[in-house]
Amino acid sequence: MEQPNLALRVVAHDDPAFPAMMRLWAAAYPVMEATDVETLAREERRYRARAQDPDTRVVIAERDGDLAGVMAIYDYTMNLRGRDASVSGLGAVAVSLAHKRRGVANALVRWYLHDARERGVALGALYPFRPEFYRKMG
Repeated sequence: MEQPNLALRVVAHDDPAFPAMMRLWAAAYPVMEATDVETLAREERRYRARAQDPDTRVVIAERDGDLAGVMAIYDYTMNLRGRDASVSGLGAVAVSLAHKRRGVANALVRWYLHDARERGVALGALYPFRPEFYRKMG
C-alpha cells in the first residue's frame, strides 16, 4: 500500500537524522537502557559505524520531513545445506508514536522485501517482537 507523503531512504553515517533516530530507537526499545545522554551518544556512535559497513544499511521513513520510522538491514552469507546462501536480516524496526497505525511499519517491511528480491537474496531473517504482526505481511 502506497503511503502518502512517506519517503524511505538509506542513511549515510553522517546523516543529520541520526540523533532523532537514536531517540526513536531508545523509545521503541527500552531494553537499550538509553535513558541518558552518554548512553544515547554511545549507541549513536555504534549505529553510525554500522552505517559505514557495506553489509549493513539503516533506512528511515520520513513523512513531510518528520522522522516516522527506522529499520536496520544486515546482509550476510550463511551455509544452507552445504552451500553459501545470501541472507538479508531485518532488525530494529521502530515507528514514532506520532506515526503509529498509519502504515509506516508496513511500508518499511515492504521496502525491505522488495529490496531483497531485487538483489536476489536467497533468504530473509527476522527476530520479531511479535510474530503475528509480521505474519500478515507475508
